[in-house]
Amino acid sequence: MRITEIHEPINGGTLYSGLAVSTRGRRYEWMASRNQTISRAFREDPKEALPDGRTCWFHITAPRALSVAVRKAVRQAATPNRLTA
Repeated sequence: MRITEIHEPINGGTLYSGLAVSTRGRRYEWMASRNQTISRAFREDPKEALPDGRTCWFHITAPRALSVAVRKAVRQAATPNRLTA
């Protein structure tokens, strides 16, 4: 599992969000709290494409590989960079 995007919380929020891609090419959208717990996970299903070309996203229980990758990414994003301090 590879995290392709991560967005930090804005306006005093507490949720990180982002996109991930599995080794099989499945795309996931996720939201996680500052304590690295996934609150929401969605998986894209290209087979269920709409007539206009948009794809459907389904709410799922996060697979273990996604949980591990998100935990690591949020931990790194939350750690201040000592080189810029």
